Amino acid sequence: ANQPYTCFLCYPKKDAQAFIYSTSYNGPGHRRVEGKNPAKFRSETLFTDDRILNYVGFSWDNFATLVPTKGSEWDFECVFWGPVPSAWNGTESIHGRSTWGILAFDLSDADRARILRAQIFKAANAYKAEKVARNAGVPGGQESLFDFWKDAELGDPAFYEAVVKPLEERLDKGLEKVKVGMSDEDVANVAQNYLQEWRDVRFTVGRLRAAYLNERLSEEGM
Repeated sequence: ANQPYTCFLCYPKKDAQAFIYSTSYNGPGHRRVEGKNPAKFRSETLFTDDRILNYVGFSWDNFATLVPTKGSEWDFECVFWGPVPSAWNGTESIHGRSTWGILAFDLSDADRARILRAQIFKAANAYKAEKVARNAGVPGGQESLFDFWKDAELGDPAFYEAVVKPLEERLDKGLEKVKVGMSDEDVANVAQNYLQEWRDVRFTVGRLRAAYLNERLSEEGM
């Protein structure tokens, strides 16, 4: 509920593969499904004498911070979208949502920990990558996310010291907890406290920057 939704569509024709229509850009807690990346999304269409079967598979990489618990329910809509008076599922509009069905998850705690364990390592590595400059010293190169704000010319050292540095230190501390032999309990703890912020660190810093500037402007009476 209250999340951007993703559409996967398939036409009933030979060799038809499902494709993705994204309704939102990447943002905190949300990543667009890369429909042409077989590591993120796969599909297969089969034909029988009286039906068409479309199989789709999504990587948990697409939903890393939204891994469901046992009994979780996600909105799911199935629409016959074509030149007809109305869709057969009763949806009230072409983008009608949540008027037909749900996906109910039956994941054990061990299943969820297995999924989260992989996502923790990916998120931790993505966070580490944000701490490394890209092609520094050459045209078009970029400083790391944190070094940018330390830069007196490009960034804002005061903002870095007051807001970004404490965030960086806390997230760095979390990296110490990421180990190959993590227990399921450790996985749940790390996922709860660090996974989303590691994965969304650029969005987090952007939000903190907006709040920081708003506070400064309010203090100055602007």
